[in-house]
Amino acid sequence: MSMELNTQRRLNEEAAGWLFTLQDAPSRESETAFRVWLTRSADHMQTFLEISAMDRDLDGMDAQRRINLDALTDEVRAHTEANVLTMDVETSSVSTVKMPRFRPWQLPTLAAAAATIAGVALWLALAQGSRYSTEVGEQRTVKLEDGSMVHLNVRSRIAVDFTSKSREVRLLDGEALFTVERDGARPFTVVTDAATVQVLGTQFNVYRRSATTTVSVADGRVKISDEVLGAGEEADVDSDGHVARREHPDVPRALAWRQRQLDFAHTPLATVIKEFNRYNELQLRIADAQLQSRELEGVFNADQPQALLDFLGQEKDLRIERRGKVVTIRKR
Repeated sequence: MSMELNTQRRLNEEAAGWLFTLQDAPSRESETAFRVWLTRSADHMQTFLEISAMDRDLDGMDAQRRINLDALTDEVRAHTEANVLTMDVETSSVSTVKMPRFRPWQLPTLAAAAATIAGVALWLALAQGSRYSTEVGEQRTVKLEDGSMVHLNVRSRIAVDFTSKSREVRLLDGEALFTVERDGARPFTVVTDAATVQVLGTQFNVYRRSATTTVSVADGRVKISDEVLGAGEEADVDSDGHVARREHPDVPRALAWRQRQLDFAHTPLATVIKEFNRYNELQLRIADAQLQSRELEGVFNADQPQALLDFLGQEKDLRIERRGKVVTIRKR
């Protein structure tokens, strides 16, 4: 076997090892060491992207999508194009971190799939066209190839799959507002783990939570199972696919996030905290379980958690404690 082939095999194993390490809640030291490895040469970057592309094709090794490959690609491209390595491996604090070993049972699958990868350039084109994501506090508008618009809320991810006969968007995480162009020859559907929403009209919001998916129709109609929702209507879909219409829908409140507002009506404090944490680096925590169900009502700027803390600070039985970027709310 040639030296070149041996080198490529070693790179494949190292890249796959890093991929699986990053999927298993890596430490900060591991993430730093990975970036050192990745920026060592353009071959490292290309090999990792090829293995990652194969992983996406297999659609299973990173089901939770903990790796933001779009952001990572931008970061690494900046390093490799400038040919700059800003970290010295020999003197770095992460020099003691061991290179992750590739798991032997994963080799056959990776080796077989790797042969189908055409190259990093093709992967980049496909990834940029089919997957979109946002981070904490980030909102993004995407125009799809058919002219439909998708407005992604914070910490959200979608995967787009268009064919000559269908248009499908999978909401992998978070929330999105869809404005759909009509195309009688290609139905448009939005899929979460709980619901498949068939578009019959134009504009609607889908919010995927851990146990339910909420669909709010601003204009037109959508169909979920056998239920048809019209403009101004909302429904929650549970993990079993059961559709429950909301008796008192409030679509404007559901769409308030487009103005970066959080509109709460008799909302448990635990839910309020979770919503604020999606928008801000400052993370709020509830120390006492009995506080989680306390209801709150009001409209807040999503980017100003301090306004919520000031509001809660008026409650005589609450104490607000801040340490760095973590704020704890507890009973006195």
